[in-house]
Amino acid sequence: MIKFRTLVLIFLILPILGLSQYTPERDSIKFDKLNGVFIVTALEDTKDVFISPFKWDKKEWMIAGSTVALGLLLYELDDNIRGEAQGFRGSFTNNLSKYVLDPYGEAVYPAILFAGMYIYGTAANDKYTQTIALNAAKAVAISGLTGFVIKQMTGRERPYKGDPPNPRTWFGPFSGSASSSFPSMHTSVSFAAAAFLSSAYKDRPWIGISSYTMAALVGLSRINDDKHWASDVLFGAVIGYGVGKLVYRNMERRTNIEIIPLSHAGLGLTLIKRF
Repeated sequence: MIKFRTLVLIFLILPILGLSQYTPERDSIKFDKLNGVFIVTALEDTKDVFISPFKWDKKEWMIAGSTVALGLLLYELDDNIRGEAQGFRGSFTNNLSKYVLDPYGEAVYPAILFAGMYIYGTAANDKYTQTIALNAAKAVAISGLTGFVIKQMTGRERPYKGDPPNPRTWFGPFSGSASSSFPSMHTSVSFAAAAFLSSAYKDRPWIGISSYTMAALVGLSRINDDKHWASDVLFGAVIGYGVGKLVYRNMERRTNIEIIPLSHAGLGLTLIKRF
């Protein structure tokens, strides 16, 4: 147990330093602050998430269709995958899930990570790191909210609750916590963090690789713990990925536009490239 907790501390402390590399040219960019304006942007991003399907183009609908097709395939294999996962389950996978992956999916460790980044950014006057920390936390929160809403509307029974477990048991809207399997919110939260951080730090591939690896392990841990079916995990990952990317795009759009005065005119807009 001590070894797992030590690994967690290392996992949380090192990324704060690795993600917080200040460069002076970032001073020219408009940054976010933890204030009323930021709360408004959070509400706007949440709205964008829920209405985004109405704005998808042909390519995005094709991707959505392919995802649904893959999801239906997993849906057919859910029971078999569960059986294989439970056969592989052991003390190591249980402890890894309990002390590392489950708290990560519950947003406990990401919250500590982003809070550490924000505190570091404040102390070092690194406004870029502050902005990334705030918006990463926003992506995680919106992803969690999205997953929660879908859970309440679908009411799929969790594997460990069935007697026997049946991946095709759906109770419908507002049917209780035992019927909140679809989608996996732990996976959604983890992939939202990964998608956002990998976009924000394109110049540091290790961040994307480690973030997505962690998110994938969280998804696998939910199957290991018998809390979710494989198809729950897939759709949780897709939701989290989409939310993380959307929040990043909106952040970049807002921070890359600065209003500046023009001589002999009113106000004008100029684009400032982040990297």
